[in-house]
Parts: sequence; structure tokens; C-alpha cells
Amino acid sequence: MSSHTPGPWFQVGAWVEVESDDVADICTCHTEDFGQGHLGRSEEEMMANACLIASAPDMLECLMEAEELLVMFAESPSLSTSRGVKAIEAALPNIRAVIAKAQAYL
Repeated sequence: MSSHTPGPWFQVGAWVEVESDDVADICTCHTEDFGQGHLGRSEEEMMANACLIASAPDMLECLMEAEELLVMFAESPSLSTSRGVKAIEAALPNIRAVIAKAQAYL
């Protein structure tokens, strides 16, 4: 099993990098860099994509913590309410699906 490159990741223009150097360690979202300039992505869109990708490790960590807390809440008779448990039970499948998608290559 492998793991993703540890965060934090940083957006630098349309690149996603790690802190230790100044190359697109994680990825580039510049379509020209991989021969797809004909797609016509704007610089703004490519930078927005890089920003979203750069936040992935942090989002995954937060989502995993949220899942753990929601499970703990739902299983605690003193903390949960019927309405709250139903809302958590409705949210957990989506949370778990996103976590699984993020960890698909582990």
C-alpha cells in the first residue's frame, strides 16, 4: 500500500507543490504542460483547479475527523437525539464515499 505525498500542499500559480522546493511536485494544471492547450482553459480556471487540488490533504484530514466525531456522537445515547442521529446517518455515507474516493489508490 502507498500513501499520498504528505501535506501541506501549496498552490503556486497553476502548480501544486510541496514546501521543500520550487517545482510542480504534485501536479500542474497548466493544460499546455501536458499538450492539452487546445482545451482553452483560462489562467483563472487553471489556478482555481490548482487551489482546489492543493487543499485536498487538509480536506481529507478534516473529513476523516468529522466522520470519527459523527460516529461517536451517533453512538452516544447521552449526546444524540433521534433527529440528530437521522441527519448523521444520512450524511455519513457521502462522507465515507468521499474518503474512499480520496484513498482509492492506497
